[in-house]
Amino acid sequence: MDSHYHVRRAVPADLPHLPEIERCAARLFIDYGFSEDDLQHVTSVEEHAQAQQSGCLWIAADQHEIPAAFIKVSSFDDFVHINEVDVHPDHQRRGLGAALIEAVCAWAASTGTRAVTLTTEREIPWNAPYYARLGFRIVPPEEQSPDLHILFEHEAVLSNRSLENRVAMIREL
Repeated sequence: MDSHYHVRRAVPADLPHLPEIERCAARLFIDYGFSEDDLQHVTSVEEHAQAQQSGCLWIAADQHEIPAAFIKVSSFDDFVHINEVDVHPDHQRRGLGAALIEAVCAWAASTGTRAVTLTTEREIPWNAPYYARLGFRIVPPEEQSPDLHILFEHEAVLSNRSLENRVAMIREL
């Protein structure tokens, strides 16, 4: 990761920055068949506050402590699920996403969690191919746990995408 940034748990002062990071990052999906309508929903400050209060939200901050990227997760019995990871386009290609994922994986491993999961777009270069480079592998539907399968279907509906365009992925710890 670029030395001008560091990863830390989110604090309340970070929260107002996060919807704009998500909104700007989402605009990059326009070139991959997403419409403006598909990209309108962003996580509210209130939803981010819930994740922050439960210890499930990290940011990559610049040298002025301004968030440039974030990752939000949920904990399940035997895995941690990445709900969202976004890097503001002005700060991309500096290793922030990978650093956030590594921080979550280290935290999950320290809690005894067996794996980290996510769902994502199959073909978009900064989605499934990127996560594969970070040690995640695709989990076919027949191998998904019930919880992961529910998340997979739910997140496909939220993203307004067909299940064929999306994959569930796992990184064993």
